[in-house]
Amino acid sequence: MEDQDSTELAQRIGRLRDEQLAEIAYATPEDGILEEAVAAAQAELDRRGVAVSARDDLESQVAARRVDEAAKPDAQMGLPGILSFLAFGPLLAITLGAAAVLYARGYKRKAGEALICIAFSFGIYGAIAALFALFA
Repeated sequence: MEDQDSTELAQRIGRLRDEQLAEIAYATPEDGILEEAVAAAQAELDRRGVAVSARDDLESQVAARRVDEAAKPDAQMGLPGILSFLAFGPLLAITLGAAAVLYARGYKRKAGEALICIAFSFGIYGAIAALFALFA
């Protein structure tokens, strides 16, 4: 049974692109990838004859992606995003959906900032409506 599992793993690994193999081959223990998968990915890179210089490039790309992924939860929303959420905040179907997508993609801080902008937008639109009511 174990031979069948390792054969199936090797077949699945063999269908991956070099970039996907690199993600597995250069995994850290924190990534939670089995050692067998790491070894199979490294063996597949060897089998494909990926040059050492290309492997260095792949490893650098993997490291850069990991840094980017680690920075996502704390990434701040830019001014265009803030203005968009302030302007369209009351359109909850759109703005809450956009905030949910930000959260699902790992941008936790941006999602929180989006919700704050949505709340502020209700205050802004309420103040504008009150001004119109006073001067109308």
